Amino acid sequence: MRVFVTGATGYIGSALALSLRKAGHEVAVLARSRDRGAFLEARGARVIPGDLGDPASLDRLCEGTEAGFHLAGWVKASGSPSDYEEANVAGARRVFEAAVRAGVRRVVFTSSAGVLGPALDGDPVTEDSPRRIGFLNDYERTKAEAETLVPGFLDRGLEIVTVNPTRVFGCPVGPDLPPYTAMIDRYLRRRFLLLPGNGRSVGNYVFLDDVVSGHRAALERGKSGRRYLLGGHDLSYRDFFAALARASGVDRRLPTVPAPVLYAAAGLAGAAARLTGGRPLITPAWVKRFLYDWRVSSARAEEELGYRITPLDAALDRTVRGLRERGGY
Repeated sequence: MRVFVTGATGYIGSALALSLRKAGHEVAVLARSRDRGAFLEARGARVIPGDLGDPASLDRLCEGTEAGFHLAGWVKASGSPSDYEEANVAGARRVFEAAVRAGVRRVVFTSSAGVLGPALDGDPVTEDSPRRIGFLNDYERTKAEAETLVPGFLDRGLEIVTVNPTRVFGCPVGPDLPPYTAMIDRYLRRRFLLLPGNGRSVGNYVFLDDVVSGHRAALERGKSGRRYLLGGHDLSYRDFFAALARASGVDRRLPTVPAPVLYAAAGLAGAAARLTGGRPLITPAWVKRFLYDWRVSSARAEEELGYRITPLDAALDRTVRGLRERGGY
């Protein structure tokens, strides 16, 4: 099959693009430059220079393809509202428009589990859970807004299946270390790490290989117009690092940081950024986000896509071994 991938130089996108190539698919990828996409081109992908703001490059990307995966977006923890809106909303619209123009049959759209909100009553969030609090940051808000574009394109004949991954970890195939894998890497290297609040807030952690498999299953078996949570294991910060200690043989005691201290640090980071013209590494909205519980159910994906969750110890073991080989430590 001939497929396109946006965000293919990113964490999930690069692993997905190479998985598709390994399975024998013809893959066209969007990259800001040929240099940026060189590691994909070396493995047989066709690199299309361009970005989400350039409809002409999106037309070249989609031309001749039967299906695609839209993963690109603004995922950084800081940025202006317009950064998120341009990449996550306008960018998604342009990709869907280009797919319609090219006669693409189906697109898998990567959103985020964050659009559904935290689990406030202790029960896991599902695809049909109503959001019960306001959006905690512009990333959640704009990903949710992008999902509202889907019905209009379904009416125009484009099949769209939405997938909503949780906190993804696993050794990357590309050059970048994303947040949760970078957190594991810092732990292994015994670099500075803290536990937010009392360390008992729960997140859902999913192995990169499972997310890639979930994307491919969504293309093959997902129901058009439907969303699928691609999750893994519900764990507190304390439990996650206890499992990491078992998998790595590295046992560290990580200090906790009370919420008021985190909010104060975020305020100082914001003030410093305003003075320097930079972007803060941490914001009050992101602090608030990581103090909630984010329990998730992937039952729909398991039932309808055949999605499978790798056991935690096996996923962490493979991640640790990959990072140690990559980093030479």
